[in-house]
Amino acid sequence: MSRTFHLEDTLGEGAFGVVHLARVTDEEGFVQRLAVKMLHAHYSADADLVGRLRDEARLLALLQHEHIVRVHGLSRIDGRLAILMEPIPGADLSAAQGQAIPPRAALQVTEAVASALCAAWETVPPGHDEPLRAVHRDIKPSNIMVTERGGVKVMDFGVARARFDHREAQTRSQQFGTARFMAPERWLEGEAGAPSDVFSLGITLVELVTGAAVPRPRLSRASFCEDIDAIVAVLP
Repeated sequence: MSRTFHLEDTLGEGAFGVVHLARVTDEEGFVQRLAVKMLHAHYSADADLVGRLRDEARLLALLQHEHIVRVHGLSRIDGRLAILMEPIPGADLSAAQGQAIPPRAALQVTEAVASALCAAWETVPPGHDEPLRAVHRDIKPSNIMVTERGGVKVMDFGVARARFDHREAQTRSQQFGTARFMAPERWLEGEAGAPSDVFSLGITLVELVTGAAVPRPRLSRASFCEDIDAIVAVLP
């Protein structure tokens, strides 16, 4: 069924892509508003990035969880591949940078994100024999949305790695992520697993309750541990 897309607003933009709010009309006249994620035009012919976008859509389709953004399918807009997702009215937590969030609220957000990460790791999709073992690899405040009604959604699984059929992109561990949120095993061994996401969520929690950016720890195992201990020591 053919659909017409009218891009109404830009919801977010990153290094590789952009998310628009779109009014989508099908040939029967049915109209809905969806979030549309596309690569920037100059990346639209990059086979690895296009494959990663398709992988993100496939992974999100396998993950049905209240704290993970829902996907409605794939389409093409002016020849560019696009993920169609639920629009989420609200704001991501980067909007709170520089302001400390009450510890109780920060813990509630952290609990919701932890639940989403647990589901990503443990979900066994219908027709599969093994869990997805999905690792987000880029947990940080800007990838956590708080809705107008106080709900929490984990966004942007574009650099996630997981086990599922027909995966297209390479699952390299170290090349993707945001420096100060990356776990020591990612810097030192290039490995990413469930504990890596837990570490990133821990740094996110620290930033939420202190209102300050956490400096990246030094890149040796002993120094890394010393710097993390120093960060924890000053928590309220």
